[in-house]
Amino acid sequence: MSLSSSSNSLPYSTDQGGYSTHDTLVLLGIGFFATAVSVLMIVRSEAGDTEYFDERNEQFRCAGVFVIRRVIEPQGLVVPRYSNTPALAYIIQGKGYVGLTFPGCPATHQQQFQLFEQRQSDQAHKFRDEHQKIHEFRQGDVVALPASVAHWFYNGGDTPAVVVYVYDIKSFANQLEPRQKEFLLAGNNQRGQQIFEHSIFQHSGQNIFSGFNTEVLSEALGINTEASKRLQSQNDQRGDIIRVKHGLQLLKPTLTQRQEEHRQYQQVQYREGQYNGLDENFCTIKARVNIENPSRADYYNPRAGRITLLNNQKFPILNLIGMGAARVNLYQCISSKEVCEYRLPIIKEDLCLMVYFIRGNY
Repeated sequence: MSLSSSSNSLPYSTDQGGYSTHDTLVLLGIGFFATAVSVLMIVRSEAGDTEYFDERNEQFRCAGVFVIRRVIEPQGLVVPRYSNTPALAYIIQGKGYVGLTFPGCPATHQQQFQLFEQRQSDQAHKFRDEHQKIHEFRQGDVVALPASVAHWFYNGGDTPAVVVYVYDIKSFANQLEPRQKEFLLAGNNQRGQQIFEHSIFQHSGQNIFSGFNTEVLSEALGINTEASKRLQSQNDQRGDIIRVKHGLQLLKPTLTQRQEEHRQYQQVQYREGQYNGLDENFCTIKARVNIENPSRADYYNPRAGRITLLNNQKFPILNLIGMGAARVNLYQCISSKEVCEYRLPIIKEDLCLMVYFIRGNY
């Protein structure tokens, strides 16, 4: 699979004629002509919108992909969830934070403090909050979302963040039916469920905790009944993009603190024989990379534009995703007699290509 992002280097305009490609998704499948695909429906949440493309589209089904676009308002949080399929998320605009929780990996934030405080004071001290590394994202970033890895997005900027997700339905990691399914770990999507009941979509609107008895959930997690009800979010009508009223408070240690904590943590694991390759090759793998920076272009022509390719050598986590990406900036033809042609290098004949046009016209 390959996800490509293409944009004109000039501001969006159609004064010179042609077809507008502003926020347009185009499919280039095997044996098909290039076809623009429009948004089928929009589901409104408290702090943003989720736009769904038609998964019944013949080229979507042939390519085995599912595409959505989210607009996250400032202080908007896309509640934690995981999917049965891997995905690539491209940040069209905005900035904020994204958190991924890899199964079997330690919560590196606060867990180190817990270990050393226990050793020094010989008293068990348990933090209420611990998590794995949180990544900052900005415009032009590609975020890899492996299957079954819980993740969330938070808009920490002053402008809306726009994110396009492409899910690989045919991935070997998908052990369920051939369609994308999301499993919410918080909140619910009752608004979306009301719309989906009369459409092609059959996504569940409740989070996974809603299926448990309140008393059983309280006993299993060691929390009171009221907290269990809040966790199930049965009467929450805010949707799956909620607003954090006072902003999301994150742990952001300084560089020297981070380096010292990581060194001490590795020493403890080596001493106790707990260190293995999983930590190095999976738990600390980079999940975000920027492909908008002109200095990282793989192909450049001062008259035509530039191309930045993203493969598993630059971005090793793609070995888990099974997808690729490219960002293309095409310059406007200066002369009306000049023929402008774009050909993406190293394209296989059996490759299904998805192109998302950010702005420009042709």
